[in-house]
Amino acid sequence: MHAPYRTPRPLVSITLLLAACGAPPATIAPSPSGVQAPASASVAPIASSSVETAPRPPQTPKRPIATTYHGVTVVDDYRWLEDGADPGVKAWSDAENAYTRKVLDALPDRPAIRERVRALLTSASGVHFSMQERRGALFSLRDKPPKQQPYLVTLASADDATSERAVVDPNVLDASGATAIDWFSPSDDGKLVAVSLSRGGSESGDVHVYEVATGAERSADVITHANGGTAGGSLVWRKDGKGFWYTRYPRAGERPEADLDFYQQVYFHALGTAEKD
Repeated sequence: MHAPYRTPRPLVSITLLLAACGAPPATIAPSPSGVQAPASASVAPIASSSVETAPRPPQTPKRPIATTYHGVTVVDDYRWLEDGADPGVKAWSDAENAYTRKVLDALPDRPAIRERVRALLTSASGVHFSMQERRGALFSLRDKPPKQQPYLVTLASADDATSERAVVDPNVLDASGATAIDWFSPSDDGKLVAVSLSRGGSESGDVHVYEVATGAERSADVITHANGGTAGGSLVWRKDGKGFWYTRYPRAGERPEADLDFYQQVYFHALGTAEKD
């Protein structure tokens, strides 16, 4: 039921990331077909003077936070970085991003690598994955560049691509490409599908229920904070399709702020009723 979350498609290759860590970039040379490809893996070592003059990354302060779990106290020096609303965290993140840009933008081969990665990620190829069958209909996530995020489709069969029909497309719901499907669960009769949607790579997903035939959302049946980055989430429909069991993380006020991504509990939701507290 679970599908891998994808942030908007990156344009930085592993080669660039290695280069940012100090590894020398490979030279890009044209192949006979005209496609840019890495040249020989043999590269000259970085001169010691280059290492000495390389920009240094910003320092990350240690701010110990102690939390006791079942009688065991765990101290985390960097847990303070988890609060994205903290001005100090924002300043640290901006400094890290500026440092990264300074390193990557200075790489001579970066433009060629960037364009090659862009060409690969926006190619016309596409794949189906996370397939589930319900009453003769095949539900699947569809990854089709240049769309930023996979979207949910149905097919009459895996052998009939012409029968494909989009049910929930996060690229349409959010043109910025920041909304993604965490997972989906069709009802047993295939008439409804529950979909967890999260934004900005947060993996903090809310469940939305859609009618498969029309793609229309049932606005009364939204479950908040059903998926999380620590343990994901899960949902199972009742046999008659009139409700489902689901996992949910605590809401603000139910537990301390630090515990809101832990302590999942199982609830039941009857369609058309208010979300359980």
